[in-house]
Amino acid sequence: MCDVRASYGACGYRTQAMSGGECVGTIVCKLDAHGRERTTHRGYIAMLAVRKDFRKKGIGEAHETK
Repeated sequence: MCDVRASYGACGYRTQAMSGGECVGTIVCKLDAHGRERTTHRGYIAMLAVRKDFRKKGIGEAHETK
C-alpha cells in the first residue's frame, strides 16, 4: 500500500506516493493566470510519473483523484 503526501510550493501542487520510505510516484499540478486581463485561472497536470515496477496498481489514478 502507498501513502500519498501532498505539499504546496512555488510550482503549484505536488503529491508523492510513498512505499516503504521510497517515492514511487509523483504528480505536479499548476495553476496559471489566463486571458487578456489575467483574471481567469487555468489548472493542469504538468507531470505524472510512477516507478515502472509500481505501475498498473492504481497509483496514478489515486494521485489524480486526491
